[in-house]
Amino acid sequence: MNDTVTLSLDNNPIRFTPEGQLFIIDAISAVSQTASAGWLWNKLRKQHPEIDGYCDYIKTTATIEESVCDSESWAIIQEHLFDYLISSRLTEAG
Repeated sequence: MNDTVTLSLDNNPIRFTPEGQLFIIDAISAVSQTASAGWLWNKLRKQHPEIDGYCDYIKTTATIEESVCDSESWAIIQEHLFDYLISSRLTEAG
């Protein structure tokens, strides 16, 4: 998909569709400051299967589909992400 728009959050690129949906893996990577965004996304989807209902999937190449969502859905996903990150940090510290 060549018609995406890319913005940066603290030097982390986040792609958006022409309709304004954000690429979830990019957003997770930017807010969590991790290279394991794909792993985190899969973990969240396993813990909260309802998350898939907030996403659309678009083909970025002939063989790759990526998850995208609107800002309202991202707010829900981000809440689950932060809850997971906080609980995993508390578990590591405890």
